[in-house]
This record gives sequence, C-alpha cells and structure tokens, in this order.
Amino acid sequence: MILRRVIKHFRHQEWTAIFLDFLIVVGGVFVGLQAQQFAVDRENRRSEVIYLNRLHEEVLQTLQLREGNVGRRFRTKEALNNVYRILLGDGAHPKLSEKECHALTSMHIMSEVTADLPTLTELLSAGKLDTIRSTEVRSNLIRYLQERDRSGDALETINKGVSPLYQRHPELIELRGKEDTGEADYAPFNPECHVLEMRNNRAFLNDFVGMRIRYLAYVGWIETTSEGISRLHDALDQELGIVHDHVEESQ
Repeated sequence: MILRRVIKHFRHQEWTAIFLDFLIVVGGVFVGLQAQQFAVDRENRRSEVIYLNRLHEEVLQTLQLREGNVGRRFRTKEALNNVYRILLGDGAHPKLSEKECHALTSMHIMSEVTADLPTLTELLSAGKLDTIRSTEVRSNLIRYLQERDRSGDALETINKGVSPLYQRHPELIELRGKEDTGEADYAPFNPECHVLEMRNNRAFLNDFVGMRIRYLAYVGWIETTSEGISRLHDALDQELGIVHDHVEESQ
C-alpha cells in the first residue's frame, strides 16, 4: 500500500509527500529494529541473571567439595616438611609419627581436585561468554579457566614416572593391612617406617627429596586454582549483591 502511494506521488512529482512517505518507512524500520534489539537485550539480561546464579551455586559447591580434599593435601605437605627435617636434619629422631609415615606412603598420590564449572563450559561452547556484562566476573572466569588448564598440564608433567616409595624401597617402608580403613587422611594400611635406615640410605633420600619437590609443586598448583575460585566467588557475590555471614574457603 505504501509502495503504491509512493509511486503515485512520484508520478505527480509530489516531492513533499514522497519525503514524508520515506520518513514513515525509515521510521517504521528503525522502530522495528529498536523493538527487536530491546527484546534481544531483555532476553540476554534474563539469561545473564540465570547464568550468574548458576555460576555462584557451582562455585559454592566446588568450594565445599574441595575443602576436605585440599585440606588433606596441605596436611600431607606439612607432614612431609617434618619428614624432611627428620631425615635430612642434624638432630637425632628415632622414629616418625604415624601421620608422617603415612605421608611417605601417600605422597605419590597427586590426583586432580574437583574444579569444574559446567556453566562456564556451556558459556564457552555456545559462544555466550559476552552475555556476562560484568568485566570483573568475565575476566575472573577467563583467568580461572586459564589457571585450571595450566594446572592440568602441570599435573600431567608432575605425575610422569611417579611410583610409591614403598614399592621402590620395601625394606624401609613395610606395609601391613589394618581393619579400620575409614580414616580419610590415611591409606588403608598400617605402614612401618625405619627412620635410621632411611637416613643412611642415599638412594632413598634422593627419591624422597625428588618426590617431595614434586608434591610441593602439586600443592602449589592446587593453591593457585583455589585462589582463582575464591576470586571468582568474590566477583560473583559483588555482582549479585550477595553477602555471606561466614564462608569457609580452602586456601
């Protein structure tokens, strides 16, 4: 209808009417595009709120899941520091504590600790990371992802060629089964560590020092990932306006 009217005005050289018709058409297109963009923006904002809340929930779950596992790694690290002082120090230490001996038997276990955020994976795979408008949240998501990936690569390198000390030096670490295997910090056996023989065995000391360096690097990468999760949690809290009375987060 508008097209016919424009043609009629053009034939009669009614330039003012033609100009008005042109304005009507352009204005209609502009209003239509603006309305469409408004609808898209509104849907994006609704999606953003959903994504932010899902991310926050997943971060809290990840912190809770990591708390016990990360705590055990740090306790093993401290026990291995004590073992180092006992085996390579100048003092006379006739024996290791139960915890320290168990640390020797489990220091080869350097598994990945839970750090997955399914919503972040979904945002990346769908190319929707820009849905998150907050620069702080988005930058922390990217940084966390980079640190997690580097941690996985480092863990693969750290674990190459690792084997239990009790397999390489069975005469120095004797394993005995135990009835109660429910203690999470300890392995499902009751080891006996011969400290004096360990201190006089250069091959064992070399293996122990090398394994300890690997374990310290492993715990360092865990700490880096944990710090990334904590920073992301803080950014999400700030964006969502959430205040926690008390949140225990693993270091």
